[in-house]
Amino acid sequence: MLKSLSESSPLWDIFTLKNEYNTNIGDNKSPIFDRPVVSEYLIENGFCPEYPDRKRFAICLSHDVDEIYPPSTHVGRSIISSVAKRDASILRHAFKGVFNKKNSPYLNFSEIIKLEAKYGAKSTFFFLAKGEDPLRFRYAIEDIPSELGRIVDDGCEVGLHGGYHSFDDYEKLREEKRGLEGVLNRSIKGYRGHYLNLHIPNTWNFLAKLGFEFDSTLGYRRAQGFRNGMCHPFTPFDPILKKKMGLLEIPLNIMDAAFNEIVLDPSRHWGVIEKMMQSVEENRGVLTINWHNDSLLSFSKSEYKLIYEKILSEGMRRGAWLTSCEEIHKWWSEHYEF
Repeated sequence: MLKSLSESSPLWDIFTLKNEYNTNIGDNKSPIFDRPVVSEYLIENGFCPEYPDRKRFAICLSHDVDEIYPPSTHVGRSIISSVAKRDASILRHAFKGVFNKKNSPYLNFSEIIKLEAKYGAKSTFFFLAKGEDPLRFRYAIEDIPSELGRIVDDGCEVGLHGGYHSFDDYEKLREEKRGLEGVLNRSIKGYRGHYLNLHIPNTWNFLAKLGFEFDSTLGYRRAQGFRNGMCHPFTPFDPILKKKMGLLEIPLNIMDAAFNEIVLDPSRHWGVIEKMMQSVEENRGVLTINWHNDSLLSFSKSEYKLIYEKILSEGMRRGAWLTSCEEIHKWWSEHYEF
């Protein structure tokens, strides 16, 4: 398959991210592909993946955990949302968890898992392991060992959400991995960079050397789409050294933060999501979703929950495999190689 693709120069350059080589893609304004043009080529040339129970496509569910305690922006968002919706109940919850961290509305992992279980789904939660951040201190992973344990006990996955500066620093990545594994008391396989920071090829090489088995950072900060034209997991290829890198990439397609709106209009964005889901189904691919935990079951962002649950509902109606990054990696690694 790779040989055939390499003979199509424009698509090969898109697939290998040739124009973004040796850069942090999080900072780049690359072309936005609203269709998986590379995956379409693969399907047209005979690639025909299958999923458990002969499902035609998969929806990979994930959550970046940027917050576990309400920041000052939470109060501000709640007030704005309360006024916009004329709903005083939102205001009553604005300060929940501010003075008693144990009551934080962002410690909602069990509720998210329960919501997904209604649709036969499970997901991956990516946690920060260090407090370094360009905005503020986020949280200490050592504060929530029992929460991490419950996520795993419920059949979901915990992965590393690499710190803002660590994507290009091997030692920082190693320290963060060790820190999260120490709290979790088990090894971790998956990674996603904070702010979707990803230096090509350094980050992928560092991750492989550290024993990560997959990454799911490749996406857009401010758009929905298929960054290298793929809706299938793949092994990154170094176009300079002309060799595969030692881990699987599960590209990210749809992220809540890319909407960047305080009060979201679900009807305005659902058409884009539905079109992408249809395209991924037609190409027997994997649609990867990133919905932050503070966008779910939060009174100030109730519209985000509506969209996420609609993704789950529509995915179940279409017969998609609704699962975690860990399960996608396991299935893909056992059945396909490219």
